[in-house]
Amino acid sequence: MGRVLEWVPFADHVGHLLEPLDGRAGEWLRQLAFQRVKTMTPGHPA
Repeated sequence: MGRVLEWVPFADHVGHLLEPLDGRAGEWLRQLAFQRVKTMTPGHPA
């Protein structure tokens, strides 16, 4: 998590330069494996 310092345009995306505010990791539940997402449709409407 971080505070956005700068927005940088990259074609159809935007990059964010962040100032870190919190670097703790939450509870690890399990790995997100390919078999769990192979039927997911990638992308989104432009």
